[in-house]
Amino acid sequence: MTRGGEGFVDRQLLQENLKRFFGGSGHSHPVYYYFPYLFSLGLPWSLFFPFLLWDLVKKSRTGGDDHLFVKSWFVIMFVFFSLSAGKRSVYLLPIYPPLSLLLAEWIYQQNRSLGWRLVLYRAVAAVAVATGVVLLIISFGAIWNHEPGWFFGPIASLLKPKDRANLLVVQNALNTFGAIFTVLLLVIAGFWLALAQAFWYGAIRRAAVVDLDVHQGDGTAAIFEADPDILTISLHGKNNFPFRKQQSKIDVEFADGTGDDEYLSELSRILPEVGRFSPDIVFFQSGVDALATDRLGKLSLTPSGMRRRDEMVLSLPFPLVVTLGGGYSDPIEATVEAHFATFISSSALRAASPVSARSDGDPVPNRTFPHES
Repeated sequence: MTRGGEGFVDRQLLQENLKRFFGGSGHSHPVYYYFPYLFSLGLPWSLFFPFLLWDLVKKSRTGGDDHLFVKSWFVIMFVFFSLSAGKRSVYLLPIYPPLSLLLAEWIYQQNRSLGWRLVLYRAVAAVAVATGVVLLIISFGAIWNHEPGWFFGPIASLLKPKDRANLLVVQNALNTFGAIFTVLLLVIAGFWLALAQAFWYGAIRRAAVVDLDVHQGDGTAAIFEADPDILTISLHGKNNFPFRKQQSKIDVEFADGTGDDEYLSELSRILPEVGRFSPDIVFFQSGVDALATDRLGKLSLTPSGMRRRDEMVLSLPFPLVVTLGGGYSDPIEATVEAHFATFISSSALRAASPVSARSDGDPVPNRTFPHES
């Protein structure tokens, strides 16, 4: 300020700020000017703004407000810019970060959406599909034709000269990335398409993890220990790695040498918890290192017991993802055959059994069931 002297103070502080706030400086608009821009510039996410704002007001009235800073950020800046005589749509940009945070948290907290909310979710899903498809076209176009003008040219023809110059700057910057930009576009396209699927079905809100590898699912347990919307179940060897166990929502520990009867009895007792939790999706970690032939498992399940285990989990009436787990049998063919049987059972049982829609379940308290055979 001292270097700029009076000219700097007059132009930057008085003319560019105070005069623009009180006088408009050629951009005077009414106080409601920003409302349509708030929604148009925020599409497709602004479809959720009415529900978001309504829920935030209700939460504030009940005294359960834990987003005061972010809400104040949005409200104060929006009111400030609305009261300013000088208004331009670009001035709204600083309010979208707090809105994004509030909206992301709001979407995460929603249960499966019904009625008008589901209609809006599917409208966003349609936009997400369109975005993903456009990004795929750009990506494959860049692979097929290394000259990006095929894509930017038609866009430039629709723009004003100043905007065309800005587009050229963007195009030149993207050119410097080369193949990295193409790979990044493919990843982003995949993200938008996955997002579209989640929104079309009302989003995945609750998930269950059934980990039947002989080693505890300690990473999953630690990550989701405090998350009431993720049910973590682990049936594992008490005296096996990891030796410092984490706390799953439900842990069942087996003594060395546990066989089919004891194992399957415990599994049949635990699986109804998944039904009571009523998840949107179940992840089945299908390790086969509980076989008696496994060099590291320390349990004594037979191949038929392992197949019965798989059938019990695969019969759950929820969307299910099967992931490969451990297996260290000697001979190794026993591990291969057990994994193969899991996926054969998965294909057969899931094709024959339709999944049911979930209803809201209750949180499951953390429990550990030591089981001595």
